[in-house]
Amino acid sequence: MWLDGRKVLSQADPVFRSTAELKIDGVFFSTFFGGDDASWSSQAGQHVDFAGSS
Repeated sequence: MWLDGRKVLSQADPVFRSTAELKIDGVFFSTFFGGDDASWSSQAGQHVDFAGSS
């Protein structure tokens, strides 16, 4: 995982399940920024990229 051009997390071979009876059938990514009025707005442009980019 990269944040502001700096690698902040690297994990090889993560274990998501330790039993064959449980399967992962999807992955969900979500972002949220803000609230219900302009006081929550960002002071700068924001960008998120869930794909591998270089």
